[in-house]
Amino acid sequence: MTVPRRRIRFTFIDPIEALLRLLLLGPLGRNEDNLSFFPREGDFYDDYADGARLRRIQDELPTGAAALTSVLFFDEINLDQKGYTTGDGVLLMAGFFKRHIRESLLTKYCLGTIPAVQATQRDSKKVVYGRFVRHMRAQCHAAILDCYTKFNNTGGAVLKLQTGRILYFPRAVILAIYADFPAGLTFTCAF
Repeated sequence: MTVPRRRIRFTFIDPIEALLRLLLLGPLGRNEDNLSFFPREGDFYDDYADGARLRRIQDELPTGAAALTSVLFFDEINLDQKGYTTGDGVLLMAGFFKRHIRESLLTKYCLGTIPAVQATQRDSKKVVYGRFVRHMRAQCHAAILDCYTKFNNTGGAVLKLQTGRILYFPRAVILAIYADFPAGLTFTCAF
């Protein structure tokens, strides 16, 4: 390592908290027409609410309950001009907004950046360095997943939406995980 550190800390926003902020405090949550919690019947796949994926999830929930759905993106974030370093960012998008609404930045939340471990060019090619970085990233992913697990294990939450509707969310679900190249390669390679 070029700058030795005793501890590497992954600081991130709890994804469940981010979803709740988008739903309960965001301006798009005020309009019921923007929201899509339940599967739709149809002949083609136009959104996450279409097709078998959300239906399978919904079939496992109590009647009248909905899943708190999300999509995760892993991508490189470049903020060098503002004094930040380049890093692998974790972005969350609320899956319970309709497709045309999800194009808005108001449906997305930056959870944080996976810490970078700087090493000399020679050291960065060593097997032990590669294993350490992959293990560290796996631990960061596990920390994010743990937030979903904790929410689900506590039985979810009953929420009063901005529209006045009261809805039970027993589960928080990751509908999809996206990453482009090279982020996809970075996050999917096994030890």
